[in-house]
Amino acid sequence: MSVAPFYAVVFTKLNRIAARFGYAVALHGSMQRDFDIVLIPWTEDAEPEEKLLQAIQKFVSGPGKNYDIMKQATEKPHGRKAYVLYFDDGKYLDISTMPRCEK
Repeated sequence: MSVAPFYAVVFTKLNRIAARFGYAVALHGSMQRDFDIVLIPWTEDAEPEEKLLQAIQKFVSGPGKNYDIMKQATEKPHGRKAYVLYFDDGKYLDISTMPRCEK
């Protein structure tokens, strides 16, 4: 059974969350096993990625589940960082963030 329809619905919500923090969301990957997204600072006043990731974590994990996604960062080329967030049913987000440029 394909998980792509589930991830398509999740993408809509993630896009709304990211926009509130000044980010754009790009889809990366096939959506067959996991859901790969890239969070890109888009506005001049984009919030720090930590705030956005906390909002996404709250959406994915639901209330009352508090683990620190920031401790799981993996450094990638060009300043990108990668994180993994799991849904309760085993599906997961593979999130990459591009760095903000400071003024």
